[in-house]
Amino acid sequence: KPPMTPAERQLTIHWLISNYHPSGGFCGRTGKDADACYCFWCGAALHILGAGDLVDTLSLARFLASCQFKYGGIAKAPGEHPDPYHTYLSLAALSMYSPAPAMGNHVHAASWTFEPLDPLLNAREETALWAKRWLAFQAGTV
Repeated sequence: KPPMTPAERQLTIHWLISNYHPSGGFCGRTGKDADACYCFWCGAALHILGAGDLVDTLSLARFLASCQFKYGGIAKAPGEHPDPYHTYLSLAALSMYSPAPAMGNHVHAASWTFEPLDPLLNAREETALWAKRWLAFQAGTV
């Protein structure tokens, strides 16, 4: 049996998109404010489900930029204090949904470019590929 039926996949995608907030971020629960970490959690789930094209990369980047603290780090929401958890997951979300392609020749487009991320392992694609090969080797399947 597949992990999800097509109907379950569609319902899950619908639920994830319903948590998309007008600010450009994602909410963890219905009726809550957007939270930077859910840009990763919801964004990764959409990516894994093959629905990453439903994410507005520019709006997501604007929301995450509004959560950035002027002395460094990213907070869960604008005006709050940053922490390592929200900083990492925000950068991971931007690795999946870089706004750089939509920025064209903008002078700052390159600063929004990150290494590609494997959302299933939450690791750079290069690291995820190495881990998969290593684990397969250890299991004797290679």
